[in-house]
Amino acid sequence: MLLHEKIRFIRTIHQLSQEQFAEEFLVSRQSVSKWENGTAIPDLHILIKIADFVDMTLDQLVRDDIDLPIQQDQHHPEPEIEPQRNASFAIQDYLGKVCDVSLNTMWYQVLRNVKIVGIYQNMVCFEKRQRYGYFHLGRCIDILVKKEEEYIPYNQIALGKCKAYTNTNQFWGGNHYLFSQVTAVNERGIELQTGQFTSFIDFQHLVVLLMK
Repeated sequence: MLLHEKIRFIRTIHQLSQEQFAEEFLVSRQSVSKWENGTAIPDLHILIKIADFVDMTLDQLVRDDIDLPIQQDQHHPEPEIEPQRNASFAIQDYLGKVCDVSLNTMWYQVLRNVKIVGIYQNMVCFEKRQRYGYFHLGRCIDILVKKEEEYIPYNQIALGKCKAYTNTNQFWGGNHYLFSQVTAVNERGIELQTGQFTSFIDFQHLVVLLMK
């Protein structure tokens, strides 16, 4: 898959217009149009931001021989999730460790270089680039420890601007909430405001939450 095809795929799968995608990366809509037409290439710092946006490496984004995951034909049954293997994960053993976390979901298959700092309900809290994020422990299939650092324990869900990904026990599909913010938290889930709309997201369905 060529770079311009990947950029268009990333934008459309997140249900963003060219204007919204341009706003996310602080460029003009015309720039996004040129990227998707293959008549221009984003600057390196923009490519890095796009890769971070979908939690993939820069190499995975720019190499033509690496395809992005394509959703199955809707007439085919969706595969069931493999048996959970997180029972052996005692998050206390990973506190303060910088890890690559593999998740059983099409999007955010790997969260790279995240420092695990706590847990709230079934959501594991991590820190990356001085921002908090969370992943569902039940969707975790592997944790690769890379190094250990000092950390400050954090066992709560932060309020504020975010993007979230939800999925109802499937590998494919799911919903993305961009330009959103967490306005309230309780023991069952979070209240998410996106524009004029407010949604309640149960922790059972919340896969990844990234604070901005």
